[in-house]
Amino acid sequence: MTDSPSPLRPAVFFDRDGVVNVSPGEGYVLREEDFHLSPGIIEALAICKQRGFQLILVTSQQGVGKGLMTQATLDAIHAGMQRTLAAAGGAFDGIYSCTHLSGTCTCRKPSPEMILRAQKEHQLDLAQSWLVGDHDRDIQMAVNAGVGALVAYTRIPSIVVTLGMLSILKGGLISATAGAWITNMPAEFMIAQMRPFGIPSAVYFMVILTIIASFFIKYTDFGRSIYAVGGNMEAARAAGINPERVVVGVFALHGFFAGVAGILFATQLQVIQSTVPPNLELTVITASVIGGVSILGGTGTVIGSTLAAILFACIGSALIFLNVSAYWLRAVLGLMILATVLADMARRRRARRRRSRGCCRPGRAWRA
Repeated sequence: MTDSPSPLRPAVFFDRDGVVNVSPGEGYVLREEDFHLSPGIIEALAICKQRGFQLILVTSQQGVGKGLMTQATLDAIHAGMQRTLAAAGGAFDGIYSCTHLSGTCTCRKPSPEMILRAQKEHQLDLAQSWLVGDHDRDIQMAVNAGVGALVAYTRIPSIVVTLGMLSILKGGLISATAGAWITNMPAEFMIAQMRPFGIPSAVYFMVILTIIASFFIKYTDFGRSIYAVGGNMEAARAAGINPERVVVGVFALHGFFAGVAGILFATQLQVIQSTVPPNLELTVITASVIGGVSILGGTGTVIGSTLAAILFACIGSALIFLNVSAYWLRAVLGLMILATVLADMARRRRARRRRSRGCCRPGRAWRA
């Protein structure tokens, strides 16, 4: 007789500084005596525990990576916190800390890695779980965990999950803001309005991020694993790659790039729109496909997609210059997607036929 698997449990994920304890401001809590629990947090944690929630702490503590404190000090701070909370029946069931410097790991917020580790180790039901945070990156981490997990663990096609989540977030944004637009933003926030050496700052972002992403994809183990998982997930798993972790990591990276693009878009227009311009997703998908990214996975380059995006911007400007309706641009984009996908499928079929003919020829020698 085999034991039945343990049922999944709901959880509440808590950020630390500014939520569980009083925020240290721009610095870090470096000593036990400087750690002060937020008013009401002891009671709130105890209530969550009484109602059957697992309590999970997810926190970024870069002070360790910067050498401002040791891991032992951080552990001592958390141990003291746990003793106080346990006395009231609200101790955390798991504590996950990212102590790395920004840009040197895959677990720093808004990456969902800490949430997904907790999910695996505590058998958590993310669909019935909540996150309490005080910063946009906390909420983005929760969103990334939901979207990436849906693709990685339920095998729902990524394009379906992406478009579905896009519709959910669009509707939620309009409902929360009642359709209002945010204007009168501070001058220091207008990043896209800056023009170092007479060149728009968006160009610098495009060039620098394209170079970094291209290098990352081509020369790092994680970057190469993206191609492997996209080309054949089961073969990648047999080679020792964790496909689920790769998929979630890719969605987290995409979330970061989308956030940068959103800031540049808003500051270029000098307004934050609650009603996001329609069909931007079609332009992004088309740029990727025309740039050489296969809908079926496994091929494509960052530089190709960037050049395709520039091409579409030029086409749009040309249509406006020629006094042609912008609706024709949508028609052109749709036709280009269909043509490119059909060409990619034909190329793959030819490649399969060549491989099958080569494998069946007697006496044919292959050299690695």
